[in-house]
Amino acid sequence: MMLRLLRNPRFQKTAVIAIAVIVWLIYAISGQGIEFFSTYRDLVLQPQNLVSRFGVPLTYNPPWVGLILAPFIVMPGKSGYLLFMVVTILMFWYATREFSGKLAFLLVSAQLSWILFWGQIEALVMLGIALGWSALKTHSWPRMILALLLAVLKPQIGLVPILAIWWWSGKDRWKSLLGFLIVVLLSILMYGPWPVWFVQNVVKISTDNSIYHLWNSSIGVWALPLFIPALALKMNRYQRLVALMATGMLASPYMPYYSTILLFCFALPGWSVFFAVLGYFYSIISPVVAWNGMVFFPICVLVWLYLPYIKNLPMVKKMRGGIRPGSTPIGPSQMNLTRQT
Repeated sequence: MMLRLLRNPRFQKTAVIAIAVIVWLIYAISGQGIEFFSTYRDLVLQPQNLVSRFGVPLTYNPPWVGLILAPFIVMPGKSGYLLFMVVTILMFWYATREFSGKLAFLLVSAQLSWILFWGQIEALVMLGIALGWSALKTHSWPRMILALLLAVLKPQIGLVPILAIWWWSGKDRWKSLLGFLIVVLLSILMYGPWPVWFVQNVVKISTDNSIYHLWNSSIGVWALPLFIPALALKMNRYQRLVALMATGMLASPYMPYYSTILLFCFALPGWSVFFAVLGYFYSIISPVVAWNGMVFFPICVLVWLYLPYIKNLPMVKKMRGGIRPGSTPIGPSQMNLTRQT
């Protein structure tokens, strides 16, 4: 009876909605929204306050993030922060629907708890990637412009996957690129050479051992060779997108552990829930394991993706005593999506 109930789609939807409401209530009561109320509010209302923290009157994001957040920032009291939490959950919901992910895993994750508590913008980045995937399927280059603008709000997690989606968009890619570059040029004219400042800040963060290293979960330049299998292996676009996203996370000079939440929007197997809850135990097993150790999440995703290919290597086949003639790697069953858009 219980198993039948758990398999009921209507019950599953109801349970996920209930979890989402509970999660929102928890952080509506306990959330501090420090990034929202200090960093992003200053960006919108008092950018001069950011100079002491960032060296320039901007954050570590492209300046149009202020325009996106302004409607929430100017709302009275805590209402804008509470509404933005709702919108954050809805954006992740849209992305999991677009990529067939498990919203329940995402909702119970330590990554989401961090994002809601502090008022982070990972959901905007994931929305950009999901909109890019939708634009790819519908051949909509205006939507691709919006996808590019959102996905690069945090380039360390959004740049690699959105570049892949943009490249797959065919001849329309140049229209969307032109629109994107026009926005970038206008922002430089308004705010100054922020791309240069961004690079300088990335270098600063990646070499800062005082605080940022506590939650950094990347390998850095040593992971660059991992782009070879991500680009060279015969996979459908869905699988390749996940491989590129995971590889980009590993190769980024700075990739906070909570940004791995983007991977939960995809159709990962049940073991991924381990990485959803690992971050909660930082006080027991130390941040080194719970936060820095999240680097193994994208690594495990890549191993899972590449395992069918590894099994078909000549050396492995010889150790296994051979396999059936004509068999070929098809990729993880959960991602056996053959649509090429």
